[in-house]
Amino acid sequence: MYTPKFKNTKPTEYVLDEYTRGFAQCVDNNWNYAVYAQNPGVSIYQNEYNAGYVQGKVQTGKTIRATRNNTWRWYVLDEGPGADSVTPPPAAVEAAVKCLNDNYDYLVDWAYRNRSDEKAQGIIRLMYRMLGIYHGAADKAPVKDVKFDDLRLADMDPEERKMHSGDEPLTFIDIYFINGQMDLWDAAARRSDWLSTRWPRMTRT
Repeated sequence: MYTPKFKNTKPTEYVLDEYTRGFAQCVDNNWNYAVYAQNPGVSIYQNEYNAGYVQGKVQTGKTIRATRNNTWRWYVLDEGPGADSVTPPPAAVEAAVKCLNDNYDYLVDWAYRNRSDEKAQGIIRLMYRMLGIYHGAADKAPVKDVKFDDLRLADMDPEERKMHSGDEPLTFIDIYFINGQMDLWDAAARRSDWLSTRWPRMTRT
């Protein structure tokens, strides 16, 4: 009789400060995460960034890179788990990078114009969370006093606009790609020229 080999790990903890920490543990092959960020002396946006930073630390860059690679494998290459390669077609990467960069730039501008609106504030919180996840997973120093311009691609290193795969390091757009993948595929599906010339192996039902 087959006996599954379940993975179990000891709990790990990352502490950013007395108000911010995260935990991770794998029990029976299921990863469990908990993040706490409630510093009363900083803004909600700083707490959101701090929560993301801790999340990136406990999830680890290795795990998030694997998520990025599996996203390409399953949705673009259509090869499923266990594929021999996670390298996407160069033309698909080019199309995805342009789409994600344009979309993110538009989102940042919209959020800034509507920053007093409650719905926009919720989206801005998510953007700070993504930035924090990236910085934590990429082992960058945490930002102690976040500003809105920290969210703008134009104010980041140009490398952050690119997308990577395989063992290549994470970029900020990789994080946005993971979070916005289904919207990206929907956008690609509405562009017949993308599907025929840049996404030749992408299938949709």
